[in-house]
Amino acid sequence: MQLTAHIIDDEFHGRESLKKLIEDYCPHVKIIHLSAHVNEAVENIRKQATDIIFLDIEMPQHNGFKLFEFADLSSSNVIFTTAYDEYALKAFKYSAVHYLLKPIAIDDLKDAVDRVSKKTIVPKEEKETYKVLQENISEVTTLTLPSRSGKIFLKINKIEFLNADNNYTKFYTTDGKIILVSKSMKEYNLLLDQPGFFKTHRSYIVNLNCIKEYVNGRTGTIITNNNFKIPLVERRKEAFFKRFSKE
Repeated sequence: MQLTAHIIDDEFHGRESLKKLIEDYCPHVKIIHLSAHVNEAVENIRKQATDIIFLDIEMPQHNGFKLFEFADLSSSNVIFTTAYDEYALKAFKYSAVHYLLKPIAIDDLKDAVDRVSKKTIVPKEEKETYKVLQENISEVTTLTLPSRSGKIFLKINKIEFLNADNNYTKFYTTDGKIILVSKSMKEYNLLLDQPGFFKTHRSYIVNLNCIKEYVNGRTGTIITNNNFKIPLVERRKEAFFKRFSKE
């Protein structure tokens, strides 16, 4: 299937090098527009929308996020191109958006194009996703979760604990909801590797701020605020008490 694309980057080399990579390794993608800044991009989008937008964030005058305010992107999949540091990359992962890290690797480019070409755009969800990303760039506060009905935007401080269920993950929230996500807990273990969360067992990650009680035993038991019982295996006890004492 032939796709059209728009590259937005304030650096001439960035635009041209990405264009060359796409021409060489994604021949089914035709570059329609090259824009050096947001205002130029808006004009080009008004002339002709494209299937994919490759969007740099850090640009003079207006950063890439302003594009969502100035233009209708409801028919385009956005792939962010960025040279951001590790912290900001975590924000991209939390927000579940497509991104390419500069300098762009060929395999990453092909994979990103393949994924967005199979994706159905839901404008309302996309708008909220990019809003969450913009917030997460400043301070990671929200996790974007895929569900059967669409995307769920869950505040991190509303997570009580996670439970692995084969290749799925169940999120238990502080208000008593259970969200089933079709991704393994391994992925969320990496995302929630931060002071407020602790992996107590191979199948559980708990929010340390949601613990009401601890019951000792060979396998300890953590009681959450909503009275769920979470196992704490022996080999994790020492690390747990060190971490918990700091919260």
